[in-house]
Amino acid sequence: IAWVEESRPSVPRIRILRQDGERPGAAETVASLDGGAPGLLVLHDGSLALASTHAAANGNTLVLRRGSADGRQWSAPARISAGSGAYTLANGRLIETARGTWIVPAVRREASDSVAVVCCRSNDDGVTWQEGIVLRDPAAADPAVAEARSGELLLVLRSGGELVRCASRDEGATWSAAQPLGIRCEGVAHALEALPDGVALAWTDLPPDTTAAP
Repeated sequence: IAWVEESRPSVPRIRILRQDGERPGAAETVASLDGGAPGLLVLHDGSLALASTHAAANGNTLVLRRGSADGRQWSAPARISAGSGAYTLANGRLIETARGTWIVPAVRREASDSVAVVCCRSNDDGVTWQEGIVLRDPAAADPAVAEARSGELLLVLRSGGELVRCASRDEGATWSAAQPLGIRCEGVAHALEALPDGVALAWTDLPPDTTAAP
C-alpha cells in the first residue's frame, strides 16, 4: 500500500506499507520516499513500479520509481512528464493495459494559466514516455483511466462539479470529445477500475446523498 503522510515540518512523504495476506494485521512500513499522489503497479516479475508527483523549481513533475518485490528498495525518481507546467495527479492513477502500455493521466497547469488533461504513455515498460493532451479545460481535475473489455480506454475526469468521460481506441494516443455522465461530484477524487465484464466507477455524492455517504 502506498499513501501520503504529512510529516514535520509539513512536507508530504510517500510511505510504503507491506501487508502479509496470510497474516491479517501483520503490516510494516518498509519505505519512505519524497513525493505525493502515489500509484503502484505490480510487474510481471513481482517487482513494483511507482508513479507520483515530485517537487520541482517550477511546480510538480511526474516521476517513476522501480521497487523490489518487498517494497524495501527503490530506484531514484525518473521524470516521465514532458511539459514545463505544474502537474497534479490523483492517487492510484498508474495502470497497465492488456497490450502492455503504461498510462498515467494527470492535469497540467501551464504558465499562461491554461489547464490541460494529459495522458503520459510508455510502450517499453516505463523506459521512455510520450505525453499527449486529452483536452483543455480550466475546471479539470482528477482524471482516471480504465480499460474496457473491448480494449477501449475510458477516461473519467471531474470538470467543475460534474464527471465527464472521454474514450480512446489507440492506447491513449488520441481521445474523443468529453461527454457528461450526469453525475455531480465536487471536491473529492473519484475512482475508476477495470472489471472482467466492464468498469466500476466510485464517487462521493453531494448531500443529501443518494448513492454513497460523504
